[in-house]
Formats: sequence, C-alpha cells, structure tokens
Amino acid sequence: MDSDNIILRTMYYAALDDCIKGRTNWVSNIKHLFNEYEFAHIFDNPHSVDIKKFTLEFKPKVND
Repeated sequence: MDSDNIILRTMYYAALDDCIKGRTNWVSNIKHLFNEYEFAHIFDNPHSVDIKKFTLEFKPKVND
C-alpha cells in the first residue's frame, strides 16, 4: 500500500493480516475477485502492476 495516510495504511495491513489468517473482509473479497478473474498475480505482487494496463485488462473481464 502506497499511502502517506497512516490510518489508511494501518487499517489495510490489519485487514490483509486477517485475510491471510482466513478471515473474511473487504481484502479477502478483493482477493477472491482477482482469483475468480485469473488476476491472482496482481494481489500477490501489487507493486508490479501497471494500473492503466490492469484496468484495460480487468474491466472487460468483469463486464463479460
């Protein structure tokens, strides 16, 4: 997570930790969505993502 907002970053990492422990929350829902549309690599390596390219590839899959 690339945010200067300490509260946002703290909440994200707490939710990510819960997701890793198998708890259901908004992060686990995003992970499930990425897995469903064959974008698990995006969740696993978020810093390697070109946002524009990802949007162009992901949006059509969801719309179909």
